Amino acid sequence: MEGGKLDYSAVPDPNYPLITWSNTGYKLAILYQKENGTHLRIYNAIKAQIENYEIPANRFDRVLGMTFMEDDDKMIFSAIKKSKTDLYEFTIRGKRMKNITDDAWDDVQPWYVSGGSRRGILFLSNRPKANIDVPLGVNELPTGPMNVYFYNTTTRQKELLQLTKVTTGDISQPVQYGTDHYAYLYNENGIANQYLIMLKNDARNKDSAYTKAVTDYPSNVLNHQYSPVSNQTAHVVRVGGKYKVYYRPLLDPKKGLQQKDLTPTLLKQSEAKKKSSVIESASATTNKGQAEPVLKRGNAFQTQFEEDETEALQNTKPTRARRDDITINDEEQVVDSTYVNLRPKPYRTYFKPDFLTIKLDNTVLFTRYQPADLNGNRFVNPSLGGMVTVSLDDLMEDYRFTGGVRLPINFSGMAYFMQFENHKRFVDWGVLYLRQTQLNNVVVPYLAIDPVTGSSIEIQNEQLAKTAMDMVQGTVSYPLNKFESIRLHMGLRRDVLNYKAQDTLSLAFPAPDRQKYWLMSRAEYVFDNTINPAINIYRGFRFKFYGEYMYQMNGQTGGFYNLGTDFRYYKKIYKNFTWAARFAAAHSGGNKKVLYFVGGVDNWISPKYADATPIRAGENYAFQALTTNMRGYEQNTWNGNSYGVFNTEFRLPVLATFLKRPIQSPILRNMQLVAFADIGSGWYGLWPTEANVNNDKIFPQPGSRAFNTSSMIVSIDDTKNVFGLGYGAGLRTLIFGYFLRLDCAWNIDNHRKSPLLHFSIGTDF
Repeated sequence: MEGGKLDYSAVPDPNYPLITWSNTGYKLAILYQKENGTHLRIYNAIKAQIENYEIPANRFDRVLGMTFMEDDDKMIFSAIKKSKTDLYEFTIRGKRMKNITDDAWDDVQPWYVSGGSRRGILFLSNRPKANIDVPLGVNELPTGPMNVYFYNTTTRQKELLQLTKVTTGDISQPVQYGTDHYAYLYNENGIANQYLIMLKNDARNKDSAYTKAVTDYPSNVLNHQYSPVSNQTAHVVRVGGKYKVYYRPLLDPKKGLQQKDLTPTLLKQSEAKKKSSVIESASATTNKGQAEPVLKRGNAFQTQFEEDETEALQNTKPTRARRDDITINDEEQVVDSTYVNLRPKPYRTYFKPDFLTIKLDNTVLFTRYQPADLNGNRFVNPSLGGMVTVSLDDLMEDYRFTGGVRLPINFSGMAYFMQFENHKRFVDWGVLYLRQTQLNNVVVPYLAIDPVTGSSIEIQNEQLAKTAMDMVQGTVSYPLNKFESIRLHMGLRRDVLNYKAQDTLSLAFPAPDRQKYWLMSRAEYVFDNTINPAINIYRGFRFKFYGEYMYQMNGQTGGFYNLGTDFRYYKKIYKNFTWAARFAAAHSGGNKKVLYFVGGVDNWISPKYADATPIRAGENYAFQALTTNMRGYEQNTWNGNSYGVFNTEFRLPVLATFLKRPIQSPILRNMQLVAFADIGSGWYGLWPTEANVNNDKIFPQPGSRAFNTSSMIVSIDDTKNVFGLGYGAGLRTLIFGYFLRLDCAWNIDNHRKSPLLHFSIGTDF
């Protein structure tokens, strides 16, 4: 068997798959679960083919055991349905199911027997009577010791044959032993050994059974089987950490089979001593002549027996019956919960605080896109600032309100958001409002008169401006299964550029505000089966494909698309020592485009920007975004409307991997050494060719405040590799709740001797 999706977060299920052979030995059945469904696969050796069946979900909730009947087209299932465990006769071809037992008692581990004088089903049950239909009494729980029962499929009578009478210990695996005898495993002495069931007729000429132990192993028999071909039994025993299979000839009960004298284990002996000491202690306490407990006033008892009428003792005086002997105190009355009629109350939505966090943060919030022309085609990194986030959940965790505010340390702007999420139904949805403001310098062109020539010239003045973004977005998430989902995002966005007057020119000639309105849409397919055993340590595989379409609704109207993907794979090497790999790429096209800046890392504190790399003229860019990781390179080392990066890392939690004792300090426990390599590039067009990679570099006149007509710009052709390669090592750890990363990186383009340092906050790539 192969296929399916690996679930790292699921607890291993030792009960699946279930495997059983037919009585003829020509068919092998395998029952397993796949995508919340029960599937049956049968290997047919005669036809040399595989038969696959899907059992409808309404048949039962879970199968605990199965066996073929004498007819290979029918099987016996021990299955759970509506919280009851019963036996079912299942017809494979028509997927028909018929109850054999239908009561509250548990019926497990079926085994079909044939070939002798009896044909039927061996199974374990905790039913108190040898009948196929035992009703449950009032206030009676279906508990009790398991015993072996036999159901005759020829007569199909309700009366069962009880083969064992076990009251303590664990009994399991009833199987056929020869043609007319049966066997099971029982740990009477503390070790599971094989017991043989032999049948005989009693004085009333009815079938009766008696048992004998036939093995005496020093360790448990884990499994036993009977082979009619070789007339042998096989026992699986674990000896010295290894599993061994022992074959034994079939014993003949008619030839004076001797009962094995089993020696109790030390644990069984100690339990017996404790039990005997408790009995002796209770006996000694009773013999001290203490009076029997007197029934206190207000107590009442119910019994199925009538009151015994006894004669009064001669030395006692007759007394009148006291009516208050049967008085029930209302305050101390205990009522049977079976007959309590509780009125259901409707659930009222009530919200409670889920979390409140205050931290330093410089992450990109919700959207990675910045308006390109409003920022002067230069990426503005979010400044490090204090962020306060609060969340409210209802008691059933169906609804969630989240709000947050971030104020940079340098007061260069602020951001706040409000979000509502609905997780009540199968499909999740939510609404988000986000506002961000940022102060930065932009270049504003002005027309002036040259005092010498009298002609008009263009002056580019650098002045302060505030960019503001308002976005309202709705999100819908449709889960395909536990790992896969389809997500849709639709929203409206407004970008505003407001110029600030700070000098004579901007006061005399104020520039008008600029604003743009966008219709945003995004569709994603997401797969994620990863788990997170430690901070920045993952296992599994996750990826997403996404497609975006954005349309400008004012000014130069027009739309464009953006397609991208992101793959991440995490492989365990030793304990939490992990190899991580990532591939990401995107391409935009249409009337407008997205400008990608390649280089650096996420959440880089004090980032470096490659001003010498120009933006190719003639392209109409609507948004800009940062592409990481490319360690060893500054931001904007490459740019274009397409990009591709590949990252690989070895993450080693040093002390947590090699020390066996617990580490209390979070700094030492989460300290990780990282070796990495990054390959990537940004280019114009669809494919990364030399013609599509920007190799130009510009150098403005030293001391010039802005790029204007009076300053000199030198442009050179700095031909570099189509793809860059950065490599190095890093250190990560958790300090005061922040996961800090320090990377020392080199690259193959400039062969610099001193590394480029990347200091950032955050986990994973």
